[in-house]
Order: sequence, then C-alpha cells, then structure tokens
Amino acid sequence: MQVQRVSRRSPSREFVEIGPEVAERMPLEREPSAATVASYVLTRGASRAWEAINNQLSEGQGAVFWVGGSPGTGKTHF
Repeated sequence: MQVQRVSRRSPSREFVEIGPEVAERMPLEREPSAATVASYVLTRGASRAWEAINNQLSEGQGAVFWVGGSPGTGKTHF
C-alpha cells in the first residue's frame, strides 16, 4: 500500500484579518467601585457561607475555611 503525502495551504489564513487597535481599555483597579459592589448579588448559599465565614473570623481565635463544590457551582465567582 502506497501513501501519498499531499500538502495544502490552510484556507483559514485567507480569512483572518487583524482589526484596528482597541481605542479604550478598562483600567485595572485595586478595589471595586461602589457601583460594582452595590450591584453584586449573593445567592442564598453564598450568603450563608459568607455569614459563617464572618462569624468564624470575628471570634478572634482564627479559623480555616474551604470553598468546595462541583465544577460550575460558582466557587470562583464567590
């Protein structure tokens, strides 16, 4: 059985065009703005977790907490 190697030019190269430079970029901030914080909504579960974490931290003895859950449940968002 003979195998022939055929080289082709990639057709996708013809359709890729670099657009104009982005005129404005959002600046990175050290702290969120008041409007961002005011619009943030915690889910019921996140509210309970936030309350439990704050209760442990306010006891003065220190505490360890772990945010766990299945993929896609909002751990990073929390």
